[in-house]
Amino acid sequence: SYDLNADGYDDLILGAYQYISAANTGRVYIYLSPGPAGVASGAAANAPTIITGEAANTRFGRSMPF
Repeated sequence: SYDLNADGYDDLILGAYQYISAANTGRVYIYLSPGPAGVASGAAANAPTIITGEAANTRFGRSMPF
């Protein structure tokens, strides 16, 4: 479990390494849990933090270090 913002609740990080599949730049979505109930099930389209890979064929987000 990972608490990225040190608020005492586990957060969620999702890697989408084939984002823009022709270029395989990849993307990472970060969801911060608002409390003990966790991240809402409809939150996938509304990630508060989205990081997109910059170079083709790097597959950013394929491997998470934790």
